[in-house]
Amino acid sequence: MTALSPQDFATTDEQKRTMLDTAWDLVSADQVPADEPVLTYVSAQSAAGKSHMVSRLQRTRPGVVVDSDEIRLLHPRLDEIVDADEMRMDVLSNEPVGFVFAGILERCRENRFNVYLENTLTNTATVKRTVCDFVADGYSIVVELVSTAGEVSRLGIAQRYFAQKQLGLPFPRWTSIAGHDRGYNAVPDAILPLDDAIDTFHVWHDGERVGTFTSAEEARASLLRFRQLAGAHGNASFQAELRATLPHIATLAACSEKVRPLYDYLKGLSKETRR
Repeated sequence: MTALSPQDFATTDEQKRTMLDTAWDLVSADQVPADEPVLTYVSAQSAAGKSHMVSRLQRTRPGVVVDSDEIRLLHPRLDEIVDADEMRMDVLSNEPVGFVFAGILERCRENRFNVYLENTLTNTATVKRTVCDFVADGYSIVVELVSTAGEVSRLGIAQRYFAQKQLGLPFPRWTSIAGHDRGYNAVPDAILPLDDAIDTFHVWHDGERVGTFTSAEEARASLLRFRQLAGAHGNASFQAELRATLPHIATLAACSEKVRPLYDYLKGLSKETRR
């Protein structure tokens, strides 16, 4: 049987335009033009705390948050997608996301709104093109790098899913461990080709800004160093959260093969951290 793809749930041009207008109404409410607008990339792997970082940054510099996860929720065929394969909802709903994402960015530039993007920066050509467009309109460009250990964010995938389930959200988000790891491995090197395009890099660790850099190489070194400090071994709080989550993900893994790789990893990690 051929695996489903986003094109199996394609949208019409009219549906894409409707999604864009709806998304714009949601994100642009109460926004005002900035005298010195800033485009901010918040970069890390899945479940590393990017959304929390955006919320924190917005307290001092309000702006439009362009979030592909929120755009996906506007997909007119989302019910079909979830019925077909709930655990791949984030992949199968991708078809209209690029159009809506680009449309929001264009409207932000026209209105000189501050902008926040959660992104792994792995599509260098697209990022550079976006940066050039914003720089041409007088924007400064900042990259906020969130340093979170891989084991912490892998557990975070499950915690986020179960928290959204508990809240009764109709479309809780699941990310595969493979998708997580692609982002985790890619982010440090992804910033290197952007060195000339970015004004400032900030590195964050455990909720604190631990470095400000104008060099991508120096920012990369800092990110990797603090990732190592954020590991799970010896962290009693992490171990308690892991023990609390394992029974729930075990139940989910029994019903879905797509969950098993993460369950097997966390189960093995639980044994390691008890040594």
